Amino acid sequence: DQLAWRSLRQNRGGHARIVAMLIEAGAQIEARNQSGATALLQAAGRGSVDCMRALLDAGASINASDSAGRTPLIAAIGSGRYDAAKFIIDRKADVAGSGGALLGAVENRQNDVVRLLVEAGAPVNAADSEGRTPLAAAVAGWNLEAAKLLVEKKADVNVRLGNSTLLMHAVEKQ
Repeated sequence: DQLAWRSLRQNRGGHARIVAMLIEAGAQIEARNQSGATALLQAAGRGSVDCMRALLDAGASINASDSAGRTPLIAAIGSGRYDAAKFIIDRKADVAGSGGALLGAVENRQNDVVRLLVEAGAPVNAADSEGRTPLAAAVAGWNLEAAKLLVEKKADVNVRLGNSTLLMHAVEKQ
């Protein structure tokens, strides 16, 4: 284990080396700030794959959420960095329980991440607290690529978007 940390410190960028040194010295990897965020959630929000790797390798909880319900997966998607989102999905973040991950990727037009999430098992018909589904967000945002992918994965095309159906919304907004 010491050899792995030594290799990490020698071959990664400065931030990851500092993170590794602090972990090795006994830093609490699950400590939280005022909003309930862990170091992993913060690293994911910055798209820092090297720091995320160091924290996960040291045992950080991949699905720990802050007081607003944001998980490292949602933060990685919010960073706008494909490599960060792919890394955390590949490390088996809970794509089904990370409420809003797929919806966020659709809204941010991160269609490569949408594909990763769907292939990893993210539920295509999960709705947010306002009843919006990923397909509804794709239609409302004119994101044809995401809409096609979601329809291929059997997203409900008859879900309502406000007072109309998705089809009515598409016709009304042209």
